[in-house]
Parts: sequence; structure tokens; C-alpha cells
Amino acid sequence: MKMNIKYDKIADAAYVYINSKKAVKTIRMQDNIMADLDVEGKPVGFEILSYSKLGDLSEVKEMIKKSLSAIPSATRA
Repeated sequence: MKMNIKYDKIADAAYVYINSKKAVKTIRMQDNIMADLDVEGKPVGFEILSYSKLGDLSEVKEMIKKSLSAIPSATRA
């Protein structure tokens, strides 16, 4: 899965883009991760708060993968 990440240094938040569909709902996955879902309930992106406190990019990718597996519609074809 290709992920594009944008980081806002002032807010210390990152947004991970999964695809370019429009988000219609946001759900909290963890204290510092919110998932944006499309009309079908599939993830379009993730907001990560306190981004600088995370270890490295591989840790971020692992958190995203775990969050994806927690969204039932993300595993549907």
C-alpha cells in the first residue's frame, strides 16, 4: 500500500493519505490516531497527533496497518 504523508510542524500532526476519495466520517482509532472514512466506510486517510513523539516512519506504518485491520470495511474487496 502506498502512503503519502504530510506533516504540520506547528500542530505536530501528520496526515497519511491512503487514497483521494472524500472523507465523510472520522473515527478515533487510538488516543493519537483518527481515521477518515469514505461513504462505504473504507479508510481514505489517518491523522496522527503528537507525531514527533513516535519513533520512526516504520512505527507509523505499523500503527496504520494495525488501525486498518480494526476497520471491518478496510478488509473487504
